[in-house]
Amino acid sequence: MAASLQSQNKRNFWREVKHVTVSRNYFVNMMDGDTGKETISSLFASKYKDLYNSVSYDVDSMQIINDSISSKISK
Repeated sequence: MAASLQSQNKRNFWREVKHVTVSRNYFVNMMDGDTGKETISSLFASKYKDLYNSVSYDVDSMQIINDSISSKISK
């Protein structure tokens, strides 16, 4: 890549840049002892659901917080 830049061969330089920066997608084969895309995605969904539901949510309290933030933003 340095040689193509030094020789001012722009086409070859950008080809080399593309080759070096090619992104590769890697996927895990096993998570928490489970294997397979469907099993791992179900495991992830279950963990996300547990995490999402681990915090209580009160509509009235959230509205008070939202109103408070909105009034501070408008000031």
